[in-house]
Amino acid sequence: MINRRILKNMLALHKLWLGGSKEGQRANLTGCDLSGLVLAGENLSGAILTNAKLANAALLDCDLSHCVLDGADLSDANLGGTSLMKASAIGARFYDTNLVRVNLSGAVCRKTEMVAADLTGVKAS
Repeated sequence: MINRRILKNMLALHKLWLGGSKEGQRANLTGCDLSGLVLAGENLSGAILTNAKLANAALLDCDLSHCVLDGADLSDANLGGTSLMKASAIGARFYDTNLVRVNLSGAVCRKTEMVAADLTGVKAS
């Protein structure tokens, strides 16, 4: 599990990066264990979450557009209302995941496993 202080700092730097600040830095959470964390409403657009463990995470209404979620485990996560527009989720696992009202427009989901995921109201094009 990632240290909460380190995560908070990474998210603050990512926010600066999103705003175009030279002091900012794109969040790279490759392989990090974020299981069970509450990240509801966070703007993680463009973050790198390759092989991250997000099982049971609360990601309601997050902006995960343009994220790299390749190989990530989002089992039992709550992504209701989240934007995954143009995200890459190649080989990601969404077992029993709440994907209600998720925007998957332009997302790359090859070899993605969505077993027993709730896809009610999903937008995909």
